[in-house]
Amino acid sequence: HGESRSRLVGKLKRAVVERKRFEVAAAGHSVCAGHGNYFNESYAMVLDRGLRAGFAAAGVAASARNFGMGGAAALPLGWCAAEVFGPEPDVVTWDFQMVEGKHWRVSEAFARSAWALASQPVVVFFTKESSRLAMLRRYASMPSASAPPPDELVRDLGLAGRKRRFRADATPHALVDIGFAPKSEVEKRRKFSTPDGAPGRVPWHPGWRVNKLFGSVLAVWLLSALGDALAELDAGQRFEPAAPLALPPSDCGDPALLCETPGQHRCATTYEPKRGADLRTFVSGHVAWPVLLAKGDPSLRAQLLGLGYLDRKWTFEGAADRGPLAFALDNFAPRSLVLCEATTGWRRPPDLGHLDADLDLRLDGTPLALARLALVHNCFRASFPPTLPDLRLDRRTLTLNVTTRHTKVYL
Repeated sequence: HGESRSRLVGKLKRAVVERKRFEVAAAGHSVCAGHGNYFNESYAMVLDRGLRAGFAAAGVAASARNFGMGGAAALPLGWCAAEVFGPEPDVVTWDFQMVEGKHWRVSEAFARSAWALASQPVVVFFTKESSRLAMLRRYASMPSASAPPPDELVRDLGLAGRKRRFRADATPHALVDIGFAPKSEVEKRRKFSTPDGAPGRVPWHPGWRVNKLFGSVLAVWLLSALGDALAELDAGQRFEPAAPLALPPSDCGDPALLCETPGQHRCATTYEPKRGADLRTFVSGHVAWPVLLAKGDPSLRAQLLGLGYLDRKWTFEGAADRGPLAFALDNFAPRSLVLCEATTGWRRPPDLGHLDADLDLRLDGTPLALARLALVHNCFRASFPPTLPDLRLDRRTLTLNVTTRHTKVYL
């Protein structure tokens, strides 16, 4: 879209004239994280390498950071945008199509949280889903509109989005692998360079060739925008700071998605990677619940094989015989509180309890009830009784205690 391109070029002019750095935060599920491949083969790292030399020639230190998290959705990650991405990314990407399907309202909440960052980044969606594209078109009149999705750029070339085999003798290897779903280890060796049996070598994960193609397309897109920025500066067009964004009312529909108040809440997580505070720093007193990798997290085996994944779903593991876990909430008023359980892969462990049924939650000793969010299935919102004063106190204590025996809770 023209307006979003103009805003991107403006950010690049600022990077050249004033900021001297340019940051891309790549967010998504396991495809973004690069599962099935070596970490440096992920498209985010291909993009990082593609940007550095070109931007350095313009005196700008460019980087692309991979914040992909296997099995995760855009929320609750988007709520933690400042804590995960840091306050000043210039571009934030969204790559959650497989895990979110048609839930465009969650995507809107993610975008609004990203736009609420201090840097007001351009948000790039990799999607072809019609309802999500319709949502993006509604924002297209804003200077903050998302940039053109690179998958559309590739699709326009007639190279992607086709679930068929290409002629191997007439087609580059990367394009042959688009839509290729190997089943045997022999077939997987064509798609992946990782050792046999490595986690993530599944049909829906792209191999190193597709990652290289996708990361290269992203790099060319940003380098071409940098060329436009340099041409405007050479023509005497001065750098002017972008006007602050004024987000219109959202269509999220569910107040629990926090669409109307992006950036007005605090967030903490144990998941990695992130650039902000860890949830463990809020623990008050003895840490009664051990912090372990969530069940189904492939990162430990990936590390043993040298794949280098950065994403790790660290989680508090609670049980009835371990006693309570307490968090200190500083300067907190009881208006909105959301707790999320860890992502555990496609199959829920049989001994995993539910936060709304197997957890006793209290704020300063007052019991709180939890209700599951309709569109963010692993998150629960606390309801505060009218007897609890709506006062902002210097410190409040949130206590969690598992009530059901032989049941574990992952927070």
